[in-house]
Amino acid sequence: MYAAAEFGNHYIYQITSLGDDEENPIVSDSSMERDTLIAFNPRGFRNIAVVDETNNMGSITNME
Repeated sequence: MYAAAEFGNHYIYQITSLGDDEENPIVSDSSMERDTLIAFNPRGFRNIAVVDETNNMGSITNME
């Protein structure tokens, strides 16, 4: 996957898995009570890996 950034470096990522082997999958549906707390715990990337990085040389937006 190629990620082109406007103000940062460009990256090429390799998809390492599709997430089928998740240890703790979270499942929810419309029959859950409204008071049920669903917590979001951020984590690092597990499904993609950086393969290459290209420096962005066009990041200057204003100059006098």
